[in-house]
Amino acid sequence: GVGADKAAAAGLDLRYFFEPTTKRVFGAIRFSEQACIGAESGLGAHGGAVQTALDEMMGEVGKIAWQPLCLTSEFTCRMKKPGTLNETMHIEAWIKPDTAKPESVMVTTCAEVKNAKGEVVATAEAKQVDLAKLSRMTGGRSGSKT
Repeated sequence: GVGADKAAAAGLDLRYFFEPTTKRVFGAIRFSEQACIGAESGLGAHGGAVQTALDEMMGEVGKIAWQPLCLTSEFTCRMKKPGTLNETMHIEAWIKPDTAKPESVMVTTCAEVKNAKGEVVATAEAKQVDLAKLSRMTGGRSGSKT
């Protein structure tokens, strides 16, 4: 639709939903020329734009399927192919099995982007921290010294 075209024209259009049966977040993502450096180079979407989308998806699956007050504390990404411009790609995120224990302060999330051919464009893994639990453990201190 027109709204999606405007969002993609701004650089990035990301639409997603949570599937409660699998506890995964699935979505569609498109990048425009605004999401790359030197569109004429043919290199595709800038890695930072792809990584931003992956981090957003992993944050969402962490908040929905694990703890509502979590944030990324560590992030690793592998770019495998250029993110094609102006093409709808598949993006998916999930919690790594056996890391979402009720007593845990941290959980590991994973995500990947696939192009229209089903080829993996990028994969990522992140550690998400439960801020509420961490705050209770540290007596409300963030751990940083000012």
